[in-house]
This record gives sequence, structure tokens and C-alpha cells, in this order.
Amino acid sequence: MACGGDASAVASRIRKRVFHICSTYGAFAATKTDGSVVTWGDADWGGNSSTAQDQLYMISCVSGTFRAFLDFRESGTFFLGDDAFDSSDASYDGLLVGVARISGTGGAFAATKVDGSVVTWGDPKCGGDSSKVKQQLRGVVEVSHTAAAFAARMADGSVLAWGDPACGGQSTSSQKLRMGARRVFGLYKLFACIRADGTVSMWGDETLCMDGAGLKDVVSVAGTAKACAAITAEGSVLAWGDERWGGDLSKVSSQLQDVQQICATGGAFAARTQSGAVVTWGDAASGGDSLEVWDQLSDGVVDLSHTSSAFAARKADGSVVTWGNEDLGGNSFELSYDLSSDVAQVYGNGAAFAALKVDGSVVCWGDASAGANIRLEGVVNICGTYRAFAAVKENGSVVAWGDPDCGGDCSRVAAALRGDVVQLCGTFGAFAAVKKDGTVVTWGGPETGADSSMLQPVHEPDSNDETS
Repeated sequence: MACGGDASAVASRIRKRVFHICSTYGAFAATKTDGSVVTWGDADWGGNSSTAQDQLYMISCVSGTFRAFLDFRESGTFFLGDDAFDSSDASYDGLLVGVARISGTGGAFAATKVDGSVVTWGDPKCGGDSSKVKQQLRGVVEVSHTAAAFAARMADGSVLAWGDPACGGQSTSSQKLRMGARRVFGLYKLFACIRADGTVSMWGDETLCMDGAGLKDVVSVAGTAKACAAITAEGSVLAWGDERWGGDLSKVSSQLQDVQQICATGGAFAARTQSGAVVTWGDAASGGDSLEVWDQLSDGVVDLSHTSSAFAARKADGSVVTWGNEDLGGNSFELSYDLSSDVAQVYGNGAAFAALKVDGSVVCWGDASAGANIRLEGVVNICGTYRAFAAVKENGSVVAWGDPDCGGDCSRVAAALRGDVVQLCGTFGAFAAVKKDGTVVTWGGPETGADSSMLQPVHEPDSNDETS
């Protein structure tokens, strides 16, 4: 219930005229056709924004970060969703306008405005309180983030950081960050600042701070639990951190040329090159050892997906190759024929994969309790929580499978999911479905889901239906 599966408290507000819904780790936000927003779920994850109730109107879309929601209005204003908002009571005082860009940590937001100032809100421990550096945040051109800290790059090339010091929230003491910053990258608990002269400064998690001299022109980064990897503009790869978790790529460095994509499980990396070859390193049990399938990964790979400990590579011919922890998706041998062609997309949750084929059929593998060993037909889209999947079918109905505690059982709301579903989204352990008539249906397990019976469609006659 804490993760948004119970929407009974806001049922009257989301029975109708909802056109968009999104989620964080533990809450939902629904945008209505009148521009208002309603949220529900765990307050710590964005389910309650009562402090912002005066600013929730004229919303054009809603976006979710890990712990909170962000609403973009047509006017350029924004704010957090509110599970107790009534637009008729709003005074609209103190609006935040002229927002150009938004950045989010695990529990806070930073908004860069067109005048170069920055506004923050959310958990102070995650960067939601920028009062100590507020007066210095002028001429901001870029805000980056880690899990719990922000770093702002100013037009003069200086950098300011705030939030959790362990995640990079303190950089003011560094003389190197007072000028010349060209780009700032935020990793899990670490910032990397690339200066105009090509040198790099890093701060945050001391265990991941490397000598920045070799880190230049980074275009993409990925991280395991204890290591990081970066793609440079020339397609080479640099890695640092715990060598057991992917921080050492010396054994594969010669193969890492023209890299286009890096994907990470909890303990290993997989890199896709321009030629379609895949190179892996890190914890063997988490996918770092692909020796058994190396011949299938030598060319033709177009996309990489992952669970917590396994990888799946989709090839240009529509086939799929898997490796890593066999119990968590690394072994797809029993589905060899099904995965030999016509796979359009591979989806992963924490412990299983689901492959959507071009004909709308679905096959799954991995941990049976997390959604493996299921076959479906007529599917157009798939969504996952941590250990469950839900799919929208061609007729607009929804099916769910996997761990009931993570939304894998939707039998309680089956009648409401028989058709007209246009969108699915999931938190860690609950799903929400939006229907054509604007109604919302939610479900989940004992801890993350609850009764959504109050969310059944309610018909309101159009003016054309009224009789004189």
C-alpha cells in the first residue's frame, strides 16, 4: 500500500478525466484534462506534495524521478504533485515560472530558470536545500546530479555543489572548480568535472574518485554497485572502482573500440561496439563472463538489456542471446527456438526477461516467481516492477504476472482491465493503468498494492446527452 497500490484516498479525484500517469519508486501522479495533478502513494517518494497545492494547475505533462514527481506546465512553471489538491481552492501565489531545465537526485529536484538562477525542493539530505549556496547560484548553465547531491556549472566556468557530501555535495573547498569547467557528469555517488583544458576533477565517494588525467571527452557513463565505466567521444572505454565489480577492464581493453552502448547489472558491464560486437567484464556471476556465447556476440547486436545479474542482447536478425546468472535470466536455452528470430524488444525486471516479438507474442525466462515461464499473444507493450510484469494487449486489456507482492496478480481488478487501457506504469511493487475514459486502475501486493475498487469508471453525461 505504501508504494501507491492504494488510491482510495484520492479516488474521487482520479475517477475521470485523467489523461496521463507516471510513477516514481513508490508513488503515482495523474495529470487531468483540466491541468491539475493528483498524487498518491508513499509520501517519501512523491505521494504527498501538499506544500505545493497552490501551484498545481495548467499541467501539460508529468515526469517521475526515483523519489518524486515533476510537473511541466505550458507556461513553463512546474511543481510537485499533490495527493490532496483541489484546483478550486488554489490561490496560485508564489508561482515558479520561467523554468528551462530540471534535474533530480534520489529525493530532490533542482530547477534552472531562464535567468540563470536555481530553485530546489525535496529532501534536504538529497539536495533539496540549497540555501547555503543560493546567493552564489547565478548564471547557471547546467545542473548535474548524483544519487543525493547536485552540482551547478556557471557561465564563468565555476562549479558549486550541495547535498549529501558523501555523494558529492561539497565541492566549494576545491580550488580546481573555481574556473574552466566545461561539463559536469553525475554518477551514482560521484561527480566528474571536465574542464576546458581536457583535465578532470572528481569528488564524492572517495572509493570511486580516480586520477582524472585519463578521463576526457566522456559521452556516456554506466555503473555497477561498486564501479563505473565511461565511453569517450572516440569510442574508447575507461573504467574505475572495485575491479571485481567492473573497475578493471585490462583483460578486454583491446576489444573496446568504437563503443556505442554500455549496459550494467549489479556487478558487471557489457559494451556494444559499432560493429555489433559485445564485450563484457566484471563479476562473472553477474554477466561479466560471456565466454559461452562469445561466438554469438561477435557481431550483429543492436541493443542490450539487463536484470540485476544477467544480460540479454538483441541482434539485427531478431534473435536474442543471454548470459549471466542463470536463475535471473542468464539461461534462455529452453526458449532457443522462440528467441531465434523476430524479437522486437526485450524487457527486464530485477529477476526475469520478457521478449516481445513482432507478431505480438511474448515469451519470458528467468526467475519463475518474478515472471518467467509465461507465454502471451496479442501484446503491444510491457511494463515491469521489480519482480513482476504487466502487458497491454491489442484489445486494450491488461494481463499481469510474476510476484503478487510486486503487482503480478491483477485478478482483484480484472473487470476494470478488460479493455480500453492506453498506458501502464509501475513503481517498485505496484502498477497503474490509465484508460481511454480517463479512469485509473491500480493494483499490487499486500505491501505495495491495495483495493482500487473505488476507481471504476463513472459515466458523466455530455451536454449532448441531456434532454430538455
